[in-house]
Formats: sequence, structure tokens, C-alpha cells
Amino acid sequence: VEADPRALDLLRGNLAANPDLAARVTLVAAAASAAPGPVRLGAARKRGDSMSSALLAGAADAWEAPAVTPAELVALGEGEGPLVVKVDIEGGEYDLLPALAAALPARCRRILVAFHPALLAAAGTGSAQIKLRTRAIFDALSGFVPMLLESTAEQAENAENAAVAANVTVLFSR
Repeated sequence: VEADPRALDLLRGNLAANPDLAARVTLVAAAASAAPGPVRLGAARKRGDSMSSALLAGAADAWEAPAVTPAELVALGEGEGPLVVKVDIEGGEYDLLPALAAALPARCRRILVAFHPALLAAAGTGSAQIKLRTRAIFDALSGFVPMLLESTAEQAENAENAAVAANVTVLFSR
């Protein structure tokens, strides 16, 4: 699922250069969103730099993409065997994950989440609200055990506190 038009073009080029892989990839030109309807995104620097975000919707370089909802995302992953989900949507995880968690099938074994509290803070969200929104994600994923990746020993003791304080990646497993 890719909503950034430049990143989408680059991904299409990579798939064209790798036809064996391309046969196993379903490309969805949309933005993962908790709600249906168009999603406005923007880029602080340039499109395709992996930092476009709904938090930058008011940027000079902004665009709209169709939404793909949690139910539609789950339908994309239908099949057999374990399901692994990766969410790295530059601040959009705070809206998407509480809704997505409720839709995930039991065969979902892992969820890799990149948390971006610094982007929320830069968009004007206060630290108390960041803490509440992070808590909502951990509550929604309460059936999973969180493990902080690339962490210091101090951070690893409490993945949730680390996710409130810094941009980190957490692997949730069950």
C-alpha cells in the first residue's frame, strides 16, 4: 500500500525490474486510513523520500489519495498461514492501529510498528495527548507482546514509554 505518487512510481519500476517478485506483489495505490474517503498527504522535503504523511496535509507539496480501510487491508492479507503486518506511515499509525487491531484475524502473528511521536509533536500534538494516543495503540494490541527493536537496555524495559519519547520500532508478537 503506497500513497506517495513518486514512491509509487519507484516501486512500480522496482517491480518491473523484478518480474518473479512482481508476480507475488499486489500494489495498492492508496493511503492506509482508519476511515474511508480521500486522505490528504504532504511532503516536507520532496515526494518519494519516505517521509510523506497525513500530518503534513497542509504542506506546500500536498495531494489526495484514496483510502484503504482496516477491513480492506485485512482482506488484502486473506489466505492461509501466519500473517505479518508492517505499519510505518509517518504519524498515521496513531489513527490506523486502534481500528486495524480490531479487524486483524487470529492468524496475524506479528505487527511491526514504527512510532513517530516527534512528527506528532511537530504537528502540534502535546506530550500528554501523544502519551494517550500511544496507550490506545498498546491497549488495542493487548493480545500481543511488545518488544522494542534497536533499543538500549534502558528503553527495552518499557516499550510503551520508549514509543512515547522517541521515534522507535516495536515488534508486537503473539
